Amino acid sequence: MPREPGLWHVVLLLLILAFAPVAIASWWVRLGITDPRGLFFPIEILAVLLPTLLLARSSSSQQTLLWRRCSLTAVFWAVVGTLGWSSILTFLQTWWEQLTGIKPSWELQALLTIRSPGDLVLLLVGAALLPGFCEELAFRGFILTRFERWGGMVSIVLTTILFAGFHQELYGLPTYLGMGAFLGILAYRSRSLWPGIAAHATNNSLALVQINVLPESWWWQHGPWLLPLAATVAIIGTWYFWRLCSQHASSKQYLVNQVSAHDPQ
Repeated sequence: MPREPGLWHVVLLLLILAFAPVAIASWWVRLGITDPRGLFFPIEILAVLLPTLLLARSSSSQQTLLWRRCSLTAVFWAVVGTLGWSSILTFLQTWWEQLTGIKPSWELQALLTIRSPGDLVLLLVGAALLPGFCEELAFRGFILTRFERWGGMVSIVLTTILFAGFHQELYGLPTYLGMGAFLGILAYRSRSLWPGIAAHATNNSLALVQINVLPESWWWQHGPWLLPLAATVAIIGTWYFWRLCSQHASSKQYLVNQVSAHDPQ
């Protein structure tokens, strides 16, 4: 029978997540590579994905990593909800900046600036798709399931705080906390990582759009109609996702009851 990882595995993974990216960045500089955007790949693969898979290797992937199939309809509504919540968090991010005076680092803005078609492909894969997969596997797959012994709410809150701390950036704190909580709800409710992977990649892609296409001034200029629209989209997407998961859970329980009723004693 597969052996489930314990809390000490979570502590070990958190230590790796805290220190491995720094070591990889130092190694990157020593190699003489000047473009930091290539760092997305070794950090996500070597510091996030591989440690998570190694720590979960002796356990059931369905239980430990929530590696289950999910309906495309549920994934679709998770993405719709993300479009709304991500837009709302953009306004909260601006208010946070005005309240605290914390500005985004120029290094981060330069890192996510698209200057050519090659940059577009590199950032879509390295800053959106890859983090969406690797970080969901680590946080909402491995870590969240270890905390579920204390209940769903506690597991989501703790995972959200750790997810925000992983990014080590005060400027983006509202986004990391807000989106982290939403991603935790997606995983806990669906018992699958796929809605969260799609939502995470969508959110990061929208961040690229906000940096390269729609500046902060655009959001404030269109805020009177954009914010209510975003709230509507967020509520509709989340509600339909929640409803689909409830229907799936009811259908699954019905099948279990049917099998039990016809099981010979």
